[in-house]
Amino acid sequence: MGKIALISQAPSPALTDFLVGTSSADSKTYSFTISQLAALMAKSKGQFYDSVNQLATLANTAYAVILRGTDSSSTSGISVVTDGVNLTRITVTNTGTYLVSCSAILRTGTNAVVDMWLRKNGVTVPSNISNTNRKMNVLAATSNNYMMYETIVSLTAGDYIQLVWASDATGTLFQADSVNTLHAETPCVIASIIQI
Repeated sequence: MGKIALISQAPSPALTDFLVGTSSADSKTYSFTISQLAALMAKSKGQFYDSVNQLATLANTAYAVILRGTDSSSTSGISVVTDGVNLTRITVTNTGTYLVSCSAILRTGTNAVVDMWLRKNGVTVPSNISNTNRKMNVLAATSNNYMMYETIVSLTAGDYIQLVWASDATGTLFQADSVNTLHAETPCVIASIIQI
């Protein structure tokens, strides 16, 4: 780990304060002004999850991922709001570029292909948000299939995105696991979004 030191020059520290850091990986020194550090710390981030199973009751039908829980200690400048029925709209307050990550535990009674993509401001069209679809083969013989999803997207303050999924087999579900003596509950889906 690098070291960070606060350096102050008299007589007006508020105007001349800066941070210096040295990375042990490359032995270089990095300097940040207080305003640069404040801007870096002001970047939006959010982590959301759901601990209730989410079922694809119909094949080849788009379902917005429901995110009922928020890790409030890891969330600032981003919220999940209702689409009128469920908490699905990940909404940003700052314009910028965001890294969107999602992991889900999938189960199915028959082999299935699951797609996951982003919908921006309620619309899924290539001109609006392109190249975000990911596919996964889900095997019926496997008790847990883990889907990992990651993409980068540009958003304007007030925009929202939804993680959307579909399966070509009825009965595919995001499967949560309840708390037991060995571990805490395991959400069926966890989504993170970080302004980069």
